[in-house]
Amino acid sequence: MSGENPMTVSSTQSHIEYAGDGSTKVFSIPFRFLQNGDISAMVADSDGNIATPTNGADFSVSGAGGDGGVVTFNTAYPSGYNILLYRDPPATQETKYYENGKFPAASHEAALDKLTMLIQERGWKFDSLALKRPNVFASYYDSEQNRIANVAPPEDGADAINKNYADAIGSGASSYTDQQLAKEAQIREAADKLETNARAEADANIQRQLTGEVPLEASAFSVISWHDQTVDSSIEIPANKNAWSFGEQLGISPGQVVTIGENSSWTVANGRAVEDADLHNVIADQITTSDGSKVVQVASLASESEITSLQAQVDALGDRVTTEESKVNDIAHGGTGASTKDGARTSLGAAASGSNSDITGLQKVTSIAGVKDGSSAAAGSIGEVIEVTGTATALTSGTAKSLVSISLTPGDWDVSATMLHEPSGATISTWVGSINNNAAAVADFPNRVHQSVSITGYNSVVVPQRRINISANTTFYLTTFVNFGTSGTVNGTGYIRARRAR
Repeated sequence: MSGENPMTVSSTQSHIEYAGDGSTKVFSIPFRFLQNGDISAMVADSDGNIATPTNGADFSVSGAGGDGGVVTFNTAYPSGYNILLYRDPPATQETKYYENGKFPAASHEAALDKLTMLIQERGWKFDSLALKRPNVFASYYDSEQNRIANVAPPEDGADAINKNYADAIGSGASSYTDQQLAKEAQIREAADKLETNARAEADANIQRQLTGEVPLEASAFSVISWHDQTVDSSIEIPANKNAWSFGEQLGISPGQVVTIGENSSWTVANGRAVEDADLHNVIADQITTSDGSKVVQVASLASESEITSLQAQVDALGDRVTTEESKVNDIAHGGTGASTKDGARTSLGAAASGSNSDITGLQKVTSIAGVKDGSSAAAGSIGEVIEVTGTATALTSGTAKSLVSISLTPGDWDVSATMLHEPSGATISTWVGSINNNAAAVADFPNRVHQSVSITGYNSVVVPQRRINISANTTFYLTTFVNFGTSGTVNGTGYIRARRAR
C-alpha cells in the first residue's frame, strides 16, 4: 500500500521473564505483536504455584503493531515471584483475498507475520520444554537442572531409577551396615570376655601363690626378686596368713581391692629392719588410698589394748560432759537456779517471756541516762527522727493540695507539721490544714486547724500534732485547703516531722 512502511518479524524472541519486587507494575515487551490481545502472562510464586492473569482484567497491554509494547498489571507482585510475558496470537487466518482483486502488501505481510509468530510460539512452548540432546553429536539428554518426575521403576539394567528405588537401595545398605556393626559388637564382647577371664585367672594365680599351691614369682627367699609398685588386681589374703610386700610405698590401682582375712596380716616393709613396734594386727609402713589422697602411717598407730583404753577414756569424758550439761547452778555460782527460760527470767526478777512489761521486774533501775554526744537515734530505735521540708507549691482555690509527704516505717510515732501560705494579689478567706494519709483531702476535727479570716500577706501556722501507730510502711501528707477567689495566686510550703515514741 502506498505511503505505508510495513514491518517484519525480524526477531525470534516471543517471550520474556521478569522477577517481582513488590513495587513494579509496568513491564516492557521487547518483541513485535499484532494485537494487544495477543499478549498472555503466567505468574509463579516462590513455591512454584502457577497463576494465569487475564488480559484486560488483571493487566492491560499497549503497543500492538510496533516493535514492542508495555504490560501494566493491576497489582505489583512481591519478591520471589516470577512473571512470564509471551505472545499468544489466536491460531486463525483472517486475511481474505478476492479473485481478480488487489494483492495489498500490508495485509499479505501481516498474514505472514502471524504465521511466523505462531511458529515461534510453538517453538518456545514445546521445543524448549522437551527433554532433548544438547546437540546432534551428544549421546545423552540434558534436563538443564530440572527434575524429571513420574519415572517408573526400572526393568532393564540400563533403565533410569526414581527416588523411591534409590531410597530402598540405601535402606538395604543401612541394614547391611547395621549387620556388620552387630557382628563387630559381638567380636568386641567376646574379646572383653576373654580379657575378664584372663584377669580372673591372674587373680586366682596370685591366690595360689599366697596359699602355697604354686611357687612364688617374687620370693623373699631368692637371692634377688622384685614385684610391681602397684597392686593391679584385687587380692584376698586368706585367713591365718602373713603377707609381705616390699617398698617405701605400695599403691592399689583404682577399682582394685585388697582384703585381709581373719587373723592375717599384711606387712609392707620399706627396707629397714622390722621392729617389734611394727608387729600389730595390720603391719605396714604406709597404706595409701587408690587416688593417693590420704596416707596413713600404720607404724604410729597404738596397740589394740591402747586403743581400747583410749576409747574408754573418751566414753568417760562424754558421760562427764553430759552430766555437767544437765546441772542447774544457782545465781551465786553463775547460774540462774532454773532449767527453763521462763524459770530463769523469774529468778532474775523479769516478767515471763512475751510480756509487754519485761522491764517491770528490774526494780533496781531508777533512771536511764540520755546521750551526751549529740548523736541521733538509729533507724528503728526509740527517739528516731524523720523530717521533710517541701518546696513552694501553687495552690488552687477550693481544692485540697499536698504540700509535703513523709514515709513512716512500722511503729508508734508523734507527727507534727507547719505550713506557710504566700498570697500574691489574692485575698485568702478560708484555709484548713491537717496531717493525713490522703494527699487529696484534709482530716476532720480534732486533727486539723481551720481559720476563716481575710489574709493578704504571708501566713504561717502549726498544724495539730498527731499520734500515728502503724504496722506497715505508710506515707502521710501535710494537706491544705484554701479559698482565695479568682484573682491572684497563692503558693504553699510545708514542713513535717515525725519522732518514734516506741
